[in-house]
Amino acid sequence: TAVGASRPTLWSEELATWNAARRSWSQLSHLLGHEDLVIAPYYVFMHGRVRLFGDSELSLRMPSILAVTATAGLVAVLGRRLYSPRVGLLAGVLFAVLPNVSRYGQEARAIAFTAMFATLATLVLIEVLHEPRWWRWLLYAAAVIALGAASVIALLLLIGHGVFAAGHWWQTRN
Repeated sequence: TAVGASRPTLWSEELATWNAARRSWSQLSHLLGHEDLVIAPYYVFMHGRVRLFGDSELSLRMPSILAVTATAGLVAVLGRRLYSPRVGLLAGVLFAVLPNVSRYGQEARAIAFTAMFATLATLVLIEVLHEPRWWRWLLYAAAVIALGAASVIALLLLIGHGVFAAGHWWQTRN
């Protein structure tokens, strides 16, 4: 994902991230009060990141690059947990080489974070259902909150989680 990430120039949506991240805190607050509220957590994160690491194209895209890299690892762990180490490795590698993964991994937008938090929440749910512990539920809640912060619409994943949890309960109720 990192190969060539600094070459294409920023496109309109990335320019919105760049614009929000370069504003002062008061200007950013004003922007979020009038538009782009659903992406506010990402803009606030990028605002702080730009202050620390600058606003070059690669710097703006690096969080997404790291997020898709983490997601590939999480997909591998999820595949291993559900099936086998071989399936996990294959799933992680296949995820990593998908063209859309590279595309979204090279964008200064919240999409890569959405994928990462969705995969993390799913993995934690599997662990919670296997061995319920209060701290795992807390971790699941944190992953879901992070998912909602990355993309409100991604919370529709909770429907699938509910169906999966109900199926698990049905199979293990005896």
